[in-house]
Parts: sequence; structure tokens; C-alpha cells
Amino acid sequence: MAHHTAPNGDTYVDTAFINGANAISGVTVHHMGFGEFYAETPRGRVDFDRMRGKDFPGQSGRSHLLQGNAGRSSDVAVEWLLKQMEQKGKSERMASSNRARAALRSGLVRLASQQPPGSTERKALLAMLSK
Repeated sequence: MAHHTAPNGDTYVDTAFINGANAISGVTVHHMGFGEFYAETPRGRVDFDRMRGKDFPGQSGRSHLLQGNAGRSSDVAVEWLLKQMEQKGKSERMASSNRARAALRSGLVRLASQQPPGSTERKALLAMLSK
């Protein structure tokens, strides 16, 4: 399963996303060397920029900045490819690191509240929250 995220308006995808994009009808992925790729889609060209990739939770392999025409992450071709990958079940959107941390913290609080007061489990969960 491929993964993608879009913190602060920039879209990042992992290596599995690039490999999976080849399975989308009308998409052809080309290797440019040095880990850089681009895809020809029915809506235009999409670039996978490894040099500007930023690691994100859940990624598989390397992270690549996804860019369309004129280097925009909100390009029509980018949006189309993301939608196709999600609809075909080939990629899922991951939370940005701040959202992921908040979700983890919320889950730990919920789990701790379900444990008996003073229990070893509750103390361990509360200790994790204090870090």
C-alpha cells in the first residue's frame, strides 16, 4: 500500500506510490536517474522530486515531493493522480506528523481513562503521555 500526505499544502508521496502509479490506466512513469521520476497522465505531467522529499509517518521507501505544471502541488494532474490512487485503493493519505502525534496522544488518554485508577497499565500509559 502506498502512502501520501499534504502538510502545509505540499504533497509528499512514498516509493510505493510511484510504483503503484504505473497501474493506473493512462499513466506512464519514467525514471530520470538518481531516484527522480515523472509520470505522464491524461491530465499532464507530474514530477516526483526526491531531493525535496520530506519524511512522513507511514511512508515506505523514500519520500518525494509531488509537483505538477510549474512546480505546483495543487496542479490538476497532481489532484487527478492522487484521486485515482485513492479510488483504486493503491494509496492512503497519512496524517501530518503533528496530527499523527495528536491522534496518538488522544488514543493514549482514552486508553488510560479506561484502566482502573492506580493500576500498572494506567501508570505506564500516563508515563508515556508525560514524555
